[in-house]
Amino acid sequence: MKQKSTFKSLFLAASIFSLFAFVFVNVQSKANMIPTGAPTTLVQPQMVEENENEEREVAVPDVTVLGRLWEIAQRLLDRRG
Repeated sequence: MKQKSTFKSLFLAASIFSLFAFVFVNVQSKANMIPTGAPTTLVQPQMVEENENEEREVAVPDVTVLGRLWEIAQRLLDRRG
């Protein structure tokens, strides 16, 4: 007489598989550890900070800003009227 596989047997098989997978991963990670005797240093490029007191090289002329504000004001007045 055949026995039907039940939820308990499936749960037991999954638990055993999970346990063996956990053990395998932990054993492999310990076997592949890099010896920590030699310190490693990574060279990173240094960022050069610009002096904040210096003026920016590209300055926007005041006439351009005023002209743009004048255009926006004209559009708003045209929409209201």
